[in-house]
Amino acid sequence: MTDVHQVAIPHALREYAFVADGERGALIGPQGHYAWMCFPSWDSPAVFTSLLGGHGDFQIAPADDRHVWGGYYEPRSLIWRSRWITGHTVVECRQALARPATPDRAVVLCRIESKRGQARVRATLDLRANFGRRAMMTQVSRDDGVWSMRSGDVHARWAGAAGARHRTPEAGIWEIENRVWTHSRLTCVAGLRNAAALLAAPPEMGEWLALADSILAETTRSSLSPAGNWRRATDDDRIDASLLIPPIRGALAADDPRTVATLTAVNDRLVDDGFVYRYRIDGAPLGSSEGAFMLCGFFLALAGHQQGLRTEALRCFERTRSGCGTSGLFTEEYDVAQRQLRANIPQAFVHAALLETAARLMPSLQDGDVLDRSPGWE
Repeated sequence: MTDVHQVAIPHALREYAFVADGERGALIGPQGHYAWMCFPSWDSPAVFTSLLGGHGDFQIAPADDRHVWGGYYEPRSLIWRSRWITGHTVVECRQALARPATPDRAVVLCRIESKRGQARVRATLDLRANFGRRAMMTQVSRDDGVWSMRSGDVHARWAGAAGARHRTPEAGIWEIENRVWTHSRLTCVAGLRNAAALLAAPPEMGEWLALADSILAETTRSSLSPAGNWRRATDDDRIDASLLIPPIRGALAADDPRTVATLTAVNDRLVDDGFVYRYRIDGAPLGSSEGAFMLCGFFLALAGHQQGLRTEALRCFERTRSGCGTSGLFTEEYDVAQRQLRANIPQAFVHAALLETAARLMPSLQDGDVLDRSPGWE
């Protein structure tokens, strides 16, 4: 977070965009700055006032001052995309006020996307309540990647998604009830490690890697079974096939004992006739409550490939691939007993996993190899 000590340059009114959540609105200038926003309601004192020469402001824009700007609304929405073109990059920032809104809380959303090249952006926050009459932000603190501060009676929080959300119950990869899912927390670890390697400046790199290590250590304490494999959630001892993915994305090493134990547990408990289920439901036998999840079959193939189990990975890939329809399309589930397709068709995530698995596995094939579609994992 960077403090702002200068007033944003004024622009013609035609160059501002407007976003709102039903309880309040904000004007966004061409340099990605929130130039005016009243809080908590439409007629309340403003916390961002640079439109009229005040000091309150929030801005995300390219670090390279030499750029041209533009922007557009996403169709039928109040989601604004600021767009900047520098000498070597094209950057967009997706900006909105989150809904549903509440009278006492505003959520300012900003998502940076590099459309071309590697770009660096500058983020600045200068929160000043009561039309800027309040002093600059006070009680500024940082905990686990989350910045907290206040100006007068207005309290604010700002942080990266992983730092702010990894302890927050949510619906998880399977979009079911809100809980602290192990897969989600390990995905945060993978995201932080990859961001540190690809995006971070030296000071940020150590910070993001430290946060990744902290989340991994906390998750290990709360979500590792006595057998050494990951369990679904802090309060759920079952194995889940989605837990095969975080090591593939970089959360843990392939030879980490937790990775190996989880792969073994999935293969032992969630595979029937070569097809993979996502988890057991209420202790019932596999296939009695839902079909095998085709996405999970490709998860298992990817995990086996990461472990160097070339033959087993190829066999799992081909077995899963055999569960498509006559058109070549996949559904979400597959009825192993009846050899029938189930649930949503076509299932986009399954086709994406098919392509990724094929791209990773095919280089390991040798000329003349015959693919084996038989069930089993040796």
